[in-house]
Amino acid sequence: MHPYFPNFKYYYIGYYIQNSPKMIYKGQYEPCQLLCPSTYRWEVLTKELREVIDKAIKEKGSPRLAEQAAPLKDDMNFKDINISDFMKKNMKILDKGVLLPLQVFNLNI
Repeated sequence: MHPYFPNFKYYYIGYYIQNSPKMIYKGQYEPCQLLCPSTYRWEVLTKELREVIDKAIKEKGSPRLAEQAAPLKDDMNFKDINISDFMKKNMKILDKGVLLPLQVFNLNI
């Protein structure tokens, strides 16, 4: 992704379920972070954290991945940005192996 979108800070590949053979590959991407469902804090997926998750699965509980709640961070302030214009100018869609600007698709955004 980085060669195409060098300014991306984060990339979300969907839910991660550790005991699902179809989803385990997501945890193999590095760096990989998981959002703690209790504290809403991002934690790096390590061997130790995998063990915490495995233990919680066996005990049929929800693991607390982070010790303390995360402070709120406002790094997504869009009040001065027209989202529609921003998307039209900056988003690209991969279509049949070709990266195309969003404008090509004439979408009403």
